Amino acid sequence: PKLSDKNKSDRLLRVVKRLEADRSAKIRTNVIIFYGRLVKDLTEQLRVKVALPSFLKALDDKQSYVRLAAVRSLGACRLHFSPAVAARAVIPKLGPVLLAPSPQVRDAAFPCIEAYLSVAREEEEKMARRDEEKREQLIQQKQQQAAAASAKKNSAASKSSPVSPARKKSSSSSAEIAETNTSAAAPAPSDAGASWTSWGLGALNKVV
Repeated sequence: PKLSDKNKSDRLLRVVKRLEADRSAKIRTNVIIFYGRLVKDLTEQLRVKVALPSFLKALDDKQSYVRLAAVRSLGACRLHFSPAVAARAVIPKLGPVLLAPSPQVRDAAFPCIEAYLSVAREEEEKMARRDEEKREQLIQQKQQQAAAASAKKNSAASKSSPVSPARKKSSSSSAEIAETNTSAAAPAPSDAGASWTSWGLGALNKVV
């Protein structure tokens, strides 16, 4: 039968927790193996607070087969820990194990740390894609803002360039007045030769 969440988190884990420091290396090894099988049924919080510290602590155990169980359990649980946990906690702790005195531990440590590095690498690629998308969105926003500012500037310029109706009316009135003055000062008769001759003789007679 399956254990309830309350039994797993309250009763069972508290009992198993006490066995982590048991004098018998075999019991400590079985505790690590048990955690490795139970991780998939635990919540994220319990994985990080209970199972992970037990794995990392077992990597420093005096007995090589306890360390071997910890390395293999970490490798089996790599998909149940977040990339952030892998980068901050697991990978730094696995580094010294690569040069452990036991050849079995070393042989297990290399594929284990490579698996966690792969998890971290995949997450980094996702982060790089998200960063690129953010940059593209920022560039598009800047281009849209620049286009909006340019359109606003052009609209303001087009509104200020036409001549107002009052100025048009004033200019028309001035032109009409100038044309009237010119016509009154020197009217141009239809028959240029005869008219100018008559006008000259009339002025001469007046003088005489």
